[in-house]
Amino acid sequence: MDKFLGYLRPVALAAAIGFAAFAVFLLIFAGVGVGIDLPSVAVSILAVLSVVIGTFLSGFFSARLIGHSGLFAGLAAGGLFVIVLLIIGMIIGKPFESTALTAYIAGCASGGIGGIVGIINVSKPNLHKHKK
Repeated sequence: MDKFLGYLRPVALAAAIGFAAFAVFLLIFAGVGVGIDLPSVAVSILAVLSVVIGTFLSGFFSARLIGHSGLFAGLAAGGLFVIVLLIIGMIIGKPFESTALTAYIAGCASGGIGGIVGIINVSKPNLHKHKK
């Protein structure tokens, strides 16, 4: 149980970082959308892109904080992110629209990829360091 709780804190922190990035990108895309008359398809694509960016960063930071098991850490953070999105979708009454389902699937995949990318530099030894 202690090992689970040891993973829960970095995953939750990484998911919070991802949600902050998600919110920033939603605001940026909304600002762009106000200035330009975007079709509804473009708005949906930008919403999914915001989820992908947020879950990627969640997975990335989760793997960096845990330090190993990048795919697992990324999927855990991306999954937590998607679960929170699903709960928010249920509260507002639209959890299973096609755009939302696309965002959920892309978000989980993006979290896993972010976890893999996040662990790449952690696991490589620094070859440029000289021993004295």
